[in-house]
Amino acid sequence: MCDLLPSGAVRRGEIAPPSKITFAEVAVEFLDSFEGLVAAGERAERTLERYRSALDLHVIPVLGERHIQRITADQLAMLIGSRRTSGLASWSIRGIITPLGRVFDLAARRGYLAENPMLRLHRDELPRGRAQSEPRTLTAGEVRRLLERCPSRYRPLLALAVFSGMRIQEILGLTWGDIDFRERVIRVRAQLSRGTKASPPRRVDLKTKAGRRDIALAGQLEPHLRDHLRATERSSRLPRPDAYVFATATGTPLNRNNVAKRGLDRAAEAAGLNSDDLPKLGFHDLRHTFASHLIRAGVDPVRASRQLGHARPSITLDIYAHEFEHARGLDDVRDSIDAAFGASRI
Repeated sequence: MCDLLPSGAVRRGEIAPPSKITFAEVAVEFLDSFEGLVAAGERAERTLERYRSALDLHVIPVLGERHIQRITADQLAMLIGSRRTSGLASWSIRGIITPLGRVFDLAARRGYLAENPMLRLHRDELPRGRAQSEPRTLTAGEVRRLLERCPSRYRPLLALAVFSGMRIQEILGLTWGDIDFRERVIRVRAQLSRGTKASPPRRVDLKTKAGRRDIALAGQLEPHLRDHLRATERSSRLPRPDAYVFATATGTPLNRNNVAKRGLDRAAEAAGLNSDDLPKLGFHDLRHTFASHLIRAGVDPVRASRQLGHARPSITLDIYAHEFEHARGLDDVRDSIDAAFGASRI
């Protein structure tokens, strides 16, 4: 009687020995392993949450009970295609594919599979990254219109975004203890996690060490935050230092999507900033606006980098090279060239 599996092929890894382990079981192994990296400080908790959410919402319900050895590239292509036809954006589908591929990589490394079936997918079956539009820089007048037309509940939050350059998850994770009105500084020490049904949003460590920074409390911003503090005191007792600056009536942090739809989107529409010939205004555009005006005001790359929470000034230079050139001006460049080579003709 002949063997069903050639022993030499098994030893060489060309064929994996039969296994009944399911995709869901390997996914748990992968997430447990990644959680260890987070605990060691080598990976961000936010990344773990994204991976867990993508697998729980989009993959486990479809593939979870299947033996991982029997999952084919065709089945994966169907899964990706179903996400696309459901209207999921390309970037969201890519957010599913990354942890999906990592699970199959782990299965192959541990001998449950001979090969990751993701490698057999044709590039046409994978989502294509759409060209990113240039970030928008609002003028001072546009900023004023945006804040004037913003619903009063969200006005302090949008003011904070545009006058501090903080990332939206940093803003949502901000507590009253992080704002020092006497020293006129905002201390960024944490950010809000992206919560799931199993794990509500909470303050977590910043993604990078450079994110931990002190931001100057701008004169345009301070009145908005003081008004918000007084309104908070009127609606409840004096907020504790660990209370969220932007919270629901029960004290829980605001939801990012709700803030975008009910705050930023409505304000931008009312201010006429979301016209058909312009990309939709997003929170990153408010951060970009802050950075651009900071640089145009003459702030050097090192200080700008610290305010923005970039890991290195070179990152700030790469992203905002055109702004630094604009701030310096062509006349200054000509003077520098003349000084370097001499004004006389060579």
